[in-house]
Amino acid sequence: MSYVRCQAELYRRAPRLRETDVLLHVGEDEASTARRARQCDTDACVHSSLAAWQELLNAWPMPTKMLKFSRNPCKQPGAKKAMHDALTSSWFRGYDWVIRTNPDLIFYDDSRMFSLMERSQNWAVVMKCGNIQTNTDFFAVRPDRLPVDAFSERNSTKLDA
Repeated sequence: MSYVRCQAELYRRAPRLRETDVLLHVGEDEASTARRARQCDTDACVHSSLAAWQELLNAWPMPTKMLKFSRNPCKQPGAKKAMHDALTSSWFRGYDWVIRTNPDLIFYDDSRMFSLMERSQNWAVVMKCGNIQTNTDFFAVRPDRLPVDAFSERNSTKLDA
């Protein structure tokens, strides 16, 4: 939550990102969900947590903001599940580009990313992680170029997203 709180001010400084729509996908691991269920004896308690997330997102300067919740299996499987949920639920329908970031990622200068996105021959903007992997903390992609099951478990032979 602390990263989401800080992003509001950081996005105010990013003119192009400030104009984008946002879908914040919030997930919790099973232990956190079970712990909250034990601590919350009323629906109002659970609702206050949802309201806290909504309040943080409302502070972001973007025109359209959506909040989605689902179970997060943690780390790489969680990154895959968030994308899988979005693709299979058609949350990206109607968008030319989708930018996926972790909440602790900071854009100091978004101009290079947008300049790459403006080139019609590009359908993804990615960052290398080592010699053979693509970093999934950040990427931009044309969603119409991704198969609906691109991030499903059956399309993965290894843990990495």
